[in-house]
Amino acid sequence: MKYKDLRFFDKYFFLKFFLLGTYSFLFLTACLDIPNTPNTDKKVTQIGVYWSGADKNESSSILVNSKDPFSLIAYSKPSQYHKHLKFYWYQDQKLIKEGDSIYIQSPQAVSKIPNRLVAKDPENHSLEFKFKVLLNDAPQMQKESIPQNQDTLFGDFYTAFLFSWKSYDPNPNDRLQHYIQIDDTVYETGTLTSIQQSGFAPGKHSYSIWVVDSYGASDTLKNKVFYVMEAL
Repeated sequence: MKYKDLRFFDKYFFLKFFLLGTYSFLFLTACLDIPNTPNTDKKVTQIGVYWSGADKNESSSILVNSKDPFSLIAYSKPSQYHKHLKFYWYQDQKLIKEGDSIYIQSPQAVSKIPNRLVAKDPENHSLEFKFKVLLNDAPQMQKESIPQNQDTLFGDFYTAFLFSWKSYDPNPNDRLQHYIQIDDTVYETGTLTSIQQSGFAPGKHSYSIWVVDSYGASDTLKNKVFYVMEAL
C-alpha cells in the first residue's frame, strides 16, 4: 500500500489509500483514528501562482519582461481558506521567502527567482506547485525602412517595388514573425524582412510593419506613406 493523494483541510487531513494489484478499492477508514468524518466542503484542492501583471491562470509558465520588477502571488482554491495557509517560495531546494507573495526587484538576479511554491496548513500538511518564470524582451522594429516616408516611386501597375525593413530581438534564440500591411491588405512574411510587390495604381499608398516573437510580444513600425507615379 502507498499514499495516492495528499489533500488537506483547515482542521482535518484526509488520506486515500489504494490497494495495488486489485481492480477494486479498499478503504481502510477503520484503521484511521479520526473522531469525526472530515468536512469535504472545507478542503483546499489547488494552489497556484500568477504574476502581478496578469490574471489568475493554471499555467505553470509565467512570462515576464526581463527588465521590469514584478511580484509573484500565490492563490488557493477555494479562496476562503487562503488565510489559514502558510506559503514558502523555493528555488529547487533553497528557501527564498515565506509569505503569499514575493517581489522580484531585478529579474536579472535569477538566483532569487523561485520555481516552486509550498503551502502548509495548521497541521503541517502540504501541497506543492512547480512553475517556471520565463524572462522575455519584446522584439524591436528599426525606424528606417524602404520605401521611406513620403517617397515617390516611379513605375506602373506591373512594376514590383521593394519593401525592406529590419527588426531585432534581445533574446538570441527567439523566432520572429513579420507582417506587413500595404494599403488594406496584410501579408505574413515569416522570417523574411523584404518583399517585392506590384499592382499599385498611381497615387497615394501606405504601409506598416510589425514583428511578433514566439511569446506574443510585439513591436510595430509606424505607418508610412508613399506615392506611385508613372514614369514619363
